[in-house]
Amino acid sequence: MRIEATHDPLTGLANRRLFYDRLQQAIRHALRYGGKVGILYLDVDRFKDINDLHGHYIGDAVLMEMAQRLQDCVRESDSVARLGGDEFVVLLEGVEGRQDCIAAALKVEQSLTHAARFGDLHLEINASIGQALYPDDGSDEDALIRAADAAMYRVKSGCESERQSRLPFQ
Repeated sequence: MRIEATHDPLTGLANRRLFYDRLQQAIRHALRYGGKVGILYLDVDRFKDINDLHGHYIGDAVLMEMAQRLQDCVRESDSVARLGGDEFVVLLEGVEGRQDCIAAALKVEQSLTHAARFGDLHLEINASIGQALYPDDGSDEDALIRAADAAMYRVKSGCESERQSRLPFQ
């Protein structure tokens, strides 16, 4: 029952409740010892299109693939969670500063560069990634999540603008 209460049933990752608990503990530790905590906030790009074009079964497979790739590319000491829908977060403990968050985000992006195969279907999985750093971007878990979420939406808006500028007809 405890696993069901703290983990996402589809991906097996930590859920929102467990993630917030881990984040709160990491912030307390960083506060006590003068450390930093990083957050990566990810949103799968064009996820609605994947569901609409290929069905929810493929959408679920994409989420499971995303979860696996995230787990494979972060340190064992980091926590990966699915907050819901197509939103994921990574808790980066023991970071020195923003460069560590950027390096982790680049590693995640690199792990997503290979198309995923779902039966006969090959799909590129892309994600917009925002990051935030404690204590620079917020002093509690809610402030950090909001900062990382806002950063992710700025990235997503930039990607959408870039796509729009490449369209032949606007």
